[in-house]
Formats: sequence, C-alpha cells, structure tokens
Amino acid sequence: MAKKSVGTRVVMCLDSGAFSLYQKHCAGKPLSLQQQFYKSKEFKTYLEHYIASLHKYKDSLKMYVTLDVIRNPDATWELLQYMESCGLKPLPVFHARSDAKWLFKILDKYEYFCVGGLAGKEKFDYIPFGDYVFKQICDKNGEPRVKVHGLAMTGTLAARWPWYSMDSITWRYNAAVGHLSIPMLHRGKFVIERVVLTDRRASEAGHYLSSPVVVQKYLDGLFKSCGYTYEQLREGHQARSVVSAALFVRMCEMIREVWRSKIEFDGWNLVLAGDPISNAQHRKVVTEVLDKKLAEQMWVLETFWTSFIGKDSPKAESLKKLYLK
Repeated sequence: MAKKSVGTRVVMCLDSGAFSLYQKHCAGKPLSLQQQFYKSKEFKTYLEHYIASLHKYKDSLKMYVTLDVIRNPDATWELLQYMESCGLKPLPVFHARSDAKWLFKILDKYEYFCVGGLAGKEKFDYIPFGDYVFKQICDKNGEPRVKVHGLAMTGTLAARWPWYSMDSITWRYNAAVGHLSIPMLHRGKFVIERVVLTDRRASEAGHYLSSPVVVQKYLDGLFKSCGYTYEQLREGHQARSVVSAALFVRMCEMIREVWRSKIEFDGWNLVLAGDPISNAQHRKVVTEVLDKKLAEQMWVLETFWTSFIGKDSPKAESLKKLYLK
C-alpha cells in the first residue's frame, strides 16, 4: 500500500490572528484608542482579506475562528454576524472576562465554539471561570452538549474539563528553553512532570542528570520510543521539538484514558499552534512525528496574521498546493 503523503495526514485549522493584532496595535493603550483601531481602514482591510482567503480555502480547513475584538464582546458579535452574512461559518469565541450572557447567546445557536482568555491569566483565576462554563455546557452526566475548543489550553487544566479540541504553543516553547513536559498517570490521575535537559540549566531542580537512576532509565525508554537519546536532546533544539510534540500527543491520549471511565466522548484533539506549516523548522517536526508514527494524524493551527494562507508568494503557493486541497 502506498504511503500517504504528509499533507493528507495533517488537519488544518486557522486562527484569525486577533490576539496578534491586539498585541501590535492595542496592548498598553487606553480602551478608547484600542477601539479606534478596530474602526480603522487597516483593520477593515485585514478583515476583508481574511474573509476572501476563507472563501478560497474553507473546504480544506477543519475549523476557522472568527475575527474578534478583544475586550469588546458587542463588536465581536457584530463581526461574527457579518462574517456569517458573507457565507462563512467561523467558530465564535467566548472570553474569560465577558458577561455570561454571551455564553448563552453562543449556546443557543452554535454546536462548536472557542473559549479563550487564559493568556495572561493565572490558572487559579481561570479555574472558577472554566468550572462555570462547563457547568452550562454539560448535561447531568457530565457529557458536553456541544463541542468546545480551548484557546491556548494544555497541561493539567486540559484534563479538568471535556474539551473537544485545544491548541497550544507550549510544545515549541519547551523545546526552545531546554526542557520537556512528561505526561504521566499517577494513581489514576493525570499529572505532568518537567525534565530539564540542557547543560546551561544543569544546576536546576528536575534536571535529567540529577534524577534518580530509575527515573533516568524511564526517561531513556521514553526518548528511545521517539527515536532519540538524552545526548541528542541535550544538544538539539530540533530533536527536542519532535519529542515535545510527540509528548503532547501522548498527553491527550492519557487525558482521554482518565475520562473514559466517566463519559464516552471523542475529545482532547490536540492542535499544535505556532504556525507549524508556515515555519520550515516546525514543518519538519510535524513531518518527522508522522513519519515515525508517533501520531496517526496531526491537527495544526496556522495564524492568519503570519500564515502561508494569508500570503501570496511562490513559497506560500507551494504550501497551499500541498496542504489546502
């Protein structure tokens, strides 16, 4: 049987780039000046470019997120309605700081939506919000009545609620700074342990070299299952990225196992964020994870702000032919 190409094993998702726009044009400015940007010609041009690109590639996307106005749910709702009037079906976004009425408006109309607001928010602050949201979403048996995508949602918080899908850029950050997150099941509970790998961080707690021999042997077996040794991971950023991505896939598998005794739910689909296709190095990571069969399929999240989907160039066109069919 012929081997499937990487492009056929990659599930493409698209973020609007709203947070990147906010960081560039609005962060740190008074609210009045922030809202002026969203009325500007530059923002309207970006919106129309996003809409045009979605019309061209929407059939190749698993899901795509509405362009939202951060800290302005009224304007966000208007944008959502406008995009729908253009013949699109973007996922709505409910943010942590928004009034609950917007959650109920979404639940009345949509079967799949995003929950955001974790960025810049402490986990212990986010937990009461998440508990409330999923109390409204789930039935008396704890099964979600709709699909929910967690924006920037991984780690132990991901195991607390029944997400359908969730994206994270942490896999890339971990590899860059020299450590890995090791998902584990301890007495039926999902936990994450950090192992530090690089020489420059050798004095830190949790370093591989200071771990007990039994732990090192466990880690060696884990690394070997991904095709690498500790020595290779200690020195190689790219190698750490492959193992980090594979461990995040394994994390979701473990979370499903924990929840399987509670509900029947096909959730916790991991979406690798950070433009894993537009960035050549990250694209190699996705290819290696799939070629080594560390994952059967990879969901990836491109951001329209920086993605090949929103660009016109020979490089972008070649990626479109491979991944947007």
